[in-house]
Amino acid sequence: MLQTDNKIELKRYGTDKGLNIISIKTDKFKTNSINLFFHNQLDQSTVTQNALLPMVLRRGSKDYPTMQDISKKLEQLYGSFFDCGVVKKGERQILHFYIDGVNDKYLETGDKLFEPLAHMLNSIAYNPLLRDGKFNDEYVQQEKENLAKQIEGRINDKLQYAVERCYELMCADERYGIHEWGKVEDLQKIDGSIMGDRYNDIINTSKIDLVVLGDIEDQWIERLEKIIGIKTNSSKDIKTENVHKDVKEVRTFVEDMDVNQGKLSMGFRTNVGPTDPDYYSLIVYCSILGGGAHSKLHQNVREKASLAYYAFARIEKLKGLMMIGSGIEADKYERAKEIILKQVNEIKEGIISDFEYESSIKTLVNGLRSMADEPIQMVDFFLTQSILGSNNDFDTVINKIKEVKPDDVKKVARNVQLDTIHFIKPKK
Repeated sequence: MLQTDNKIELKRYGTDKGLNIISIKTDKFKTNSINLFFHNQLDQSTVTQNALLPMVLRRGSKDYPTMQDISKKLEQLYGSFFDCGVVKKGERQILHFYIDGVNDKYLETGDKLFEPLAHMLNSIAYNPLLRDGKFNDEYVQQEKENLAKQIEGRINDKLQYAVERCYELMCADERYGIHEWGKVEDLQKIDGSIMGDRYNDIINTSKIDLVVLGDIEDQWIERLEKIIGIKTNSSKDIKTENVHKDVKEVRTFVEDMDVNQGKLSMGFRTNVGPTDPDYYSLIVYCSILGGGAHSKLHQNVREKASLAYYAFARIEKLKGLMMIGSGIEADKYERAKEIILKQVNEIKEGIISDFEYESSIKTLVNGLRSMADEPIQMVDFFLTQSILGSNNDFDTVINKIKEVKPDDVKKVARNVQLDTIHFIKPKK
């Protein structure tokens, strides 16, 4: 059990059913959240089916055959909220089902809400609307169309698309280069029977995290394990790829699009994994480089040189990658690239001001503390720790960040290598 300064009491429970339960007890919120995570290998042959599955499951279960029935039940449960989808973490594609509702002690009626919430989540995830092992073909077809629109609509958010596209090109020969929503062309051959088979495989072979957040009674966890009908027989191992890679040649890709502003993305191999001793030095390095208004990218690329509308750096934790993203005028491409790389090289040379270093530490600490104020971010934080096999909590991470010195940053900077440049420029 871990007790943090943020009034979080963390408990972990392992079971013999391939299930890992994480209880995050806190009285900061008036709601409780129950989260089911099914971990799968990110793989081109199954990624699209996996992305489609939550969309089909939320159309209805045997207990709640339509979306209207689900909505009606949520309203009866004092306006509770349910949703599901997929996320990518490293080489994992994770199906996430969650339900949030008011904590029992805030119900003046004296009703008990936690168990009904658990039963509803169990119904949607484990009691689907199947006939002869098949999903409703009409539901599947409608959700195929919705997923196709979602995939095709990625391009509408140019900033996010630019970052994702750079990662895809950078990791084209690696699992991480697969987008978690899959491909439109893979949707054509999917029907209710195929989805039924995919569902059974996921239910029977996925490693599962059950994460519960809120002002939780200890006895609820035992009851929750009985309600959530875990059926895993033998969970599959998920392969992870080596984050240490020496870049032989920097590749550049240019894409013409209907945009007013160019999007310059630069992908780097950091050669530092999330469990490496230098990981926290890498976090501070990234903040000094492009983690806010104090950073080198913001101060020198955006403010002093007026070359970018925005400029940031971010770490892809589980894959050991770093992305620099910026919005620039198309004719400023060479100059922007030059000044961005100058900032990268300055840190390698140990050119770090007290302001940059101290502001980075402060920004990172404040960011971690603010995560403890958002239920969804708290759940994500502890899910990531579970994936890593780590017992770290917010305070542990904060203390490790505070221990990082400028010389540690300089050391880790020497391992960072530019791998891929992707530039979206306006069509002429």
